[in-house]
Amino acid sequence: MTGTIPHPRLLIAAGALILAAGIAYAVAAEGGEKDPPLQAVPVPGTELPRVDAAERAQALATLTSSPLFLEATGGRQWTAVSEMPNTTDGKKVGVGLIVELESPVDSDGPWLAVYCKGTVSQEFRFPYQGVSRLGTVFDGDGRLIGLLPLPSESLAFDEDAATTPPPECPEGFEDEEN
Repeated sequence: MTGTIPHPRLLIAAGALILAAGIAYAVAAEGGEKDPPLQAVPVPGTELPRVDAAERAQALATLTSSPLFLEATGGRQWTAVSEMPNTTDGKKVGVGLIVELESPVDSDGPWLAVYCKGTVSQEFRFPYQGVSRLGTVFDGDGRLIGLLPLPSESLAFDEDAATTPPPECPEGFEDEEN
């Protein structure tokens, strides 16, 4: 069954992470047996901050020890396939990782969505089937603030399943509609 993601604003945080990875993956998938390393696509006149080895190591350690991540993934083995800076207004405020699971899992989370221009992280449950890729977002202190399934060929969900409404954001921190 296909449909729309029940929380379209959730993709804002993961969007920056998957945009470059998706483009690189699509190009590589056209003609090669082995995927090349994923990398960001430069935008003329801008340069994203870099993720350093210590930030990546901290994010990986956080995932390894996170009860939410372990529950959402059903304890599956996983690999971080890409990292990007988590930015607000062009300034790095954390790190984002794209994670691939060894095998797909059916899971209702718990998931974490980022709202209110990155100031609120809300935990919720929603049943997905065939989760094989996850977008994860970390704040500047290395805390996991975003955890969402990413679109893939195996991902499915019930369009009629109950969803958790997004929080009310303070004035000036409202998220743009998709």
